[in-house]
Amino acid sequence: MSATAHPAKYPKFLPALAVAGTVAAVTAYITSQLSLYRNVMDSRFAQATSPESEAKRRKTFEGTNSDPRESIYNRLGR
Repeated sequence: MSATAHPAKYPKFLPALAVAGTVAAVTAYITSQLSLYRNVMDSRFAQATSPESEAKRRKTFEGTNSDPRESIYNRLGR
């Protein structure tokens, strides 16, 4: 007589639950990283937006047709 190994029984929803948990964890991680990056970039741009920096920017782009911040490439991200 040979001994046959019986596979362990587990609920059928367990793999789906593992996938859903993994997707939720990855989504939460990505969201937190994007939020952190957005906050860092907002603070950097806030530091660069002063009356002095705006005056320098106007002087630099004096004589050009448009403000680079209003270009089509910047509009695509909005």
